[in-house]
Amino acid sequence: AASAWAALAPKLAFMAHPLAVIDLLAILPAFRPFRLMRVFVLVRFLKILRYSGHVGQLLSAFRERSWELGMVALLFLGVLTFASFSIFILEGDVNPRIHTLGDAFWWAIVTITTVGYGDVVAVTGAGKLLSGGVMLSGLAFLAFSTSLIASALTEKLLTLKEKKMVDAISRLTRHYVVCGFGQVGEAVADELAAARAPFVVLDRDPERAEAAAKKGYAVYVGNAVNEEDLAAVRLPEARGLVSAMSSEVDNVYTVLTAREMNPEIHIVARAASEVARKKLLRVGANRVIRPTAAGSRHMAHLLLRPTATDFVEIAMSSTGAELQLEEIPVAPTCPAVGRPINESGLRARYHVLAVAVKRRDGTMVTAPPGSLTIEAGDVLVCIGRLDDLERLRRQWG
Repeated sequence: AASAWAALAPKLAFMAHPLAVIDLLAILPAFRPFRLMRVFVLVRFLKILRYSGHVGQLLSAFRERSWELGMVALLFLGVLTFASFSIFILEGDVNPRIHTLGDAFWWAIVTITTVGYGDVVAVTGAGKLLSGGVMLSGLAFLAFSTSLIASALTEKLLTLKEKKMVDAISRLTRHYVVCGFGQVGEAVADELAAARAPFVVLDRDPERAEAAAKKGYAVYVGNAVNEEDLAAVRLPEARGLVSAMSSEVDNVYTVLTAREMNPEIHIVARAASEVARKKLLRVGANRVIRPTAAGSRHMAHLLLRPTATDFVEIAMSSTGAELQLEEIPVAPTCPAVGRPINESGLRARYHVLAVAVKRRDGTMVTAPPGSLTIEAGDVLVCIGRLDDLERLRRQWG
């Protein structure tokens, strides 16, 4: 018997499923004895619900709040039953419209839903007082149920957004991690977005994380000094990291942890003082920027050589400038390896100009002569149109 019930239980559960009931009601009119049920043909439209994942998510939101919704429904039925019996006792003998409990129940439904058809109304003082209480109860049920449903849907929407964000982050590779979404971090993220570079923002402040999400950026709420949170944004697979937090201590710990997790990652950190800059370099930062000092130098350059500074700003911009500066790494398979610059096709084929070459040992050659031989591992700093630079990167990188 136990084995028979175990085999029967899944079938009964399937038969009781709402979508199975919809299917049954939709096909019954096809049989002659049930032709009077043709009205249920309209139920066939509900069959599309089974093919909608969004509807499934909607139903799951209600299932997660089934206990609260069930309690509201139970309380609603209790008030409805109390109102029905009360009006029947108070006016069953004096109200010409209330003769049975069915009439009383109809009055209770019309009153608690505040529909007010007017076909059955209270005629005594006590009945009218009861009517007022039932109507107020109906409004309270409506307000509470609406807030409960809205809360369930909002929580489900946030959960889906978080899941979508986590899935997007889990697919990132060769990306950048921006730690801190303050003024500096936001400016860095905006520039990366303009350059269409893949990146993720990591910030422990939910409000700043929400601000990043509103801009459409991938964001993870966590502490950049924690190895677990850095792993969650796939730091071992990242190409670079910017530590732009206002706390120098947090920046030092973040750089130290990131360097241990990914020895090859390129790290740019923010520092407020010269002491902090030296510490960040010692713990593994490739570059350390002091925003105040950098801004001061930029202001001086605008005074001393405004035209040259404007040109550099335009060339370094990622927001649609005609000419741009770009780094082009030279891969071992690059066809230009072993050739001098003037025979590499940079100007004739790609229409770009090499303004500097960084050798693999870190030596920087500025204004390189045409006879300089290109070697694997070099990084060429080139200026040209964005589409030409992208074509050069694809074929040389």
